[in-house]
Amino acid sequence: MRDGRLYGRGACDAKGPLAAFLLAVAELAEGEPPPYTVVLAGVCDEEHAYRGVLRLVDALAERVAVGAVVGAVVGEPTGLVPAVAHKGVVRYTARTMGRAGHSSRPEEAVNAITLMGPVIAHLADHVPGVPPHPLLGHATRTVTRIRGGTGPNTVPGSCEVDVDRRTLPGEDLETVWAHDRAELAALGAEVDPPFTVDPALDTRPDAEIVTALCRALADHDRPSEVRGMPFGTDASKLARAGVPSVVFGPGSVADAHAAAESVDLAEVTLAARLVVAAVRGMGGSPCN
Repeated sequence: MRDGRLYGRGACDAKGPLAAFLLAVAELAEGEPPPYTVVLAGVCDEEHAYRGVLRLVDALAERVAVGAVVGAVVGEPTGLVPAVAHKGVVRYTARTMGRAGHSSRPEEAVNAITLMGPVIAHLADHVPGVPPHPLLGHATRTVTRIRGGTGPNTVPGSCEVDVDRRTLPGEDLETVWAHDRAELAALGAEVDPPFTVDPALDTRPDAEIVTALCRALADHDRPSEVRGMPFGTDASKLARAGVPSVVFGPGSVADAHAAAESVDLAEVTLAARLVVAAVRGMGGSPCN
C-alpha cells in the first residue's frame, strides 16, 4: 500500500470490487435485514469459458424461473459508474494456404503470408456494417495475433491470424461468424469455428437494480448516468439467463492487467457504501 492505493496483480481487476462487495455484505449482515436476500458469488474463469458464472446460473435457475432473482451487481473496475451495456465478442482463426518451398526459389512456391496480406488489409479497412449502439458506439474487428513460417529460409505454406470481433447488443453471434467466414472466404481464407463466444449486455435502465444503484450514486453526489463499457463481463451471462445486471466497481480498467496495477482504497470503501445503499434502497422510482 502506498499513498492510499493498493498495488499488485489483480488489485484493480477485480480484487478491488470483490473487497468492496465483502465489506458491503458484512455491513448488510448487521442491523435490519435488507429487503431482499443478498448472495455474494466469487466466480472463476471470467475471461475464458465462463465456468464459474455458468455454474452460478445453473444454481439459480429455479429461482430465476419464478422471478425470485431481482438483479445482480457485477464487480468490475468502472470508476464507480453504473454500466448497463457492454460489447460481446466472437473470436476465430482465419487461415491462408500456400505451397511451401525454399526461399532461394520462391517462384516454385506460394507464400501464404503474402496471401494473408489482403485479408489483414480488408479487416483493417472494413468495419462491421451494423448501426452503432447509443452507449457502446460501433462494432469492431481486430487482428490480434499472426502465425506463419517455419524458418528464415523457407517460403511459408500456411499463415493464421486470430480475429477479435466485438459485437453489439442484438447481434446474433452465429450470424456474425457466418458473415465473416463468407467475407474472408471471398479473399481466399479459411475461417475456423469461433474459439470464444460471449454475448453483449444491454440491461434496461429502468431495471430495479439499476435504478437503486443510480439513486445511491446521486445521494452520494456521484455521477449517476448509466454508461456502456467496451469490455466483456460475467454480467452478460446472468442477463441472458434472465437476471437484470449492472456492472459496477472501484478502479479504472486502464489500470488493469498492468505491471503497476493498483486501486484507490478510498474508492473501494465508497463502493461498499454505495452497494449497501443500493440494496437497502431497492423498490424506489426510476433514474432520470
